Formats: sequence, structure tokens, C-alpha cells
Amino acid sequence: MEMLLIDSHEPREIIKKLNTLIPTKVLRLKYGDYSFSDIVIERKTLSDFFSSLKNDRLKEQMESISRYYTEKYLLIEGFFDFSYVNNIDYLYSKLIEITLDFDVRVIFSKDM
Repeated sequence: MEMLLIDSHEPREIIKKLNTLIPTKVLRLKYGDYSFSDIVIERKTLSDFFSSLKNDRLKEQMESISRYYTEKYLLIEGFFDFSYVNNIDYLYSKLIEITLDFDVRVIFSKDM
């Protein structure tokens, strides 16, 4: 029976909730935050997302998960208010790059 693998750095409340829905195993994942079979999810809070964009870590993460998984998701968590974005074109170009260059689906969630 397959299990949902969850990175050990993920919030305890998410782990507890997922464990009530599906068999899970918490461990240190090399790539992504959640993995099931050939599916990977990289979860980012808004602040982490913007920080990862700024230091180019997001691109490195997307390249890594693209090498090892066929179905890839970037989950951006938090209320996304575009009025606070200084350069909206830059943001859109990065989201498009993630989608097209790495074949990663981007999902927005208002909270955990």
C-alpha cells in the first residue's frame, strides 16, 4: 500500500489532518514537501514564495523536482493580494516560467 510521504519540516497541524485521511509517513524528503508515487507538491507560504523568487531558490527547486517526478505542483499558501506586488510583470513571468519550463502546475490556497 502506497503512503503519502511528508517532509519532516511541514507544519504538525497539516500532518495530523492528512494522517486522518490517508496513510502517511513523515521523513526528510530530498525534493518537495509531499510525495505520492510519481506526484510531488512543493508548498510555499507567500513570504517563502517571494523569498525563494528573490534568491532564485525557487528555480532550483523546480529544476530538481522536474528531474525526479512527472506530476509536479507548486502550492502557494496565503491570501494573494496583487496590489502589494511592486512588479506584477516580473511575478507573472516567473509563474509562466515555472509552468512552461518545468511543467509545474501552480495552485493558490488562502490558508493551510
